[in-house]
Amino acid sequence: MLFSALGVQCGDLVCAVGGGGKTSLLRALSRAATQRGLTAVLTTTTHMQAPEPGVPLCSAFDPDRLRALLDAHGFCMLGHAEGRRLSGAPGTDFARLRGLADVTLCEADGAHCLSCKAPAGHEPALPPEASLVVGVMGVTALGHPIAEGCHRPHIVARVLNVPQETPLAPEHAALLLTSPLGQRKGVPDGARYVALINQADSPERLEQALQIARLCERRGVRAIVTAFHQGDEPLYSTP
Repeated sequence: MLFSALGVQCGDLVCAVGGGGKTSLLRALSRAATQRGLTAVLTTTTHMQAPEPGVPLCSAFDPDRLRALLDAHGFCMLGHAEGRRLSGAPGTDFARLRGLADVTLCEADGAHCLSCKAPAGHEPALPPEASLVVGVMGVTALGHPIAEGCHRPHIVARVLNVPQETPLAPEHAALLLTSPLGQRKGVPDGARYVALINQADSPERLEQALQIARLCERRGVRAIVTAFHQGDEPLYSTP
């Protein structure tokens, strides 16, 4: 189960950073929560895709309204929808929000729909109350020059100490996922961190993802391999 593979606990504020599957991860976790009879709120500190019609949405941080939606549906999204984009609800108190739902889920980074990135100075937008941070990367970025396949390629190249023309390799991906200059940047003291390698939807990509996961483990970071559009369950999890 995805919950157990990531070590999600009741009361957690789970934040997703990086690129290549953040929204898919958080939606999978919301489904896993409701299947377990838990309530879940999904929100963002940046921007994410607006919910589909019919999905319960609270457009402002209103604890009474959130409680009512969770009592009625077990799940809701929190944020201001404008067109196809959802932005964070002004004044969101994450400490209070964690007390309203069994699990709080937050998209805390942007990647312009690319599968790999390194954070700029103002990123990621992690709330200090985050208790579990998941650094996400998609294997479709592998083999492409950093300048073409990565968001903020100049920062990626600087973190890796290679030219932007360098094709992204599994060793580069593992370094980005485990470095405090990469996906581990800004993880609050006391919060847990897990790397998640997504898009492992073919035998070749699965082998690449497994290689990255093993390299992360050697660097002391737990890693999960997934292919969310083929299902929510993890394909591999390091001990």
